[in-house]
Amino acid sequence: MSVLLGNMHSHMPMAHTIGIFIVGPSSTGKSTLCRALEKYLVQEGLRVAHISEVARTVMKQRGFTRDDVGTLAMQKAILDAQIEAETKALESLERSICNTEASNAPQPSILICDRCAIDPSVYAEMELTADDIEILTGDLSYRLAVSRYGGNPARTHESIDDIRRSSLVHSVVILTDGVEEWREDDGVRSLYDPWKVADVFRRKLAALRIPYHEVGEDMKDLGERINWVVQLAGLE
Repeated sequence: MSVLLGNMHSHMPMAHTIGIFIVGPSSTGKSTLCRALEKYLVQEGLRVAHISEVARTVMKQRGFTRDDVGTLAMQKAILDAQIEAETKALESLERSICNTEASNAPQPSILICDRCAIDPSVYAEMELTADDIEILTGDLSYRLAVSRYGGNPARTHESIDDIRRSSLVHSVVILTDGVEEWREDDGVRSLYDPWKVADVFRRKLAALRIPYHEVGEDMKDLGERINWVVQLAGLE
């Protein structure tokens, strides 16, 4: 299923980087798909940056557990770390593009993200107060991330350079829905009902006017998922 809001492909021909953002509930195949996509695209000779699930790293470094999912402290830490990781990866890809443009290399660079800045805001919607949600999502960095994912544009008072950087990414956002037999408790993943979490993702993505594509029980084969995402990204 695809939900296209606005002119999703308006800046695609000018994009130096294609961002593939895999979002959704726990235990829905995000990490498996991201790793497989990276392997496939690297074998195809493309320049790829892969941001693996930032939330796990933050939880380990900061001592958070899944019992802290409903706290502003944990979601803010994850959000800040996610945006920082995406910013650094994009800057690195942009430098690589500049260094190879002289050789007329036409291939795009690929950023693969296992989750993105939308994920913390979704869990915030489920657990936090309206004031805490405003604290979490009120920063410029979050608004620019939303713009990068193809959602509401940055506010007019934000810098032209920031807006330009956001528009350099042609984004493909994939929402993974629940698959019953994939559910597992590893002591870290949240125990929320994945289908209910997916519903919150749908509402959040729609509210932010972020175009997205959805995959779940209808396509469980990993090879099929890879081919589908590659086609969506225009990389076939």
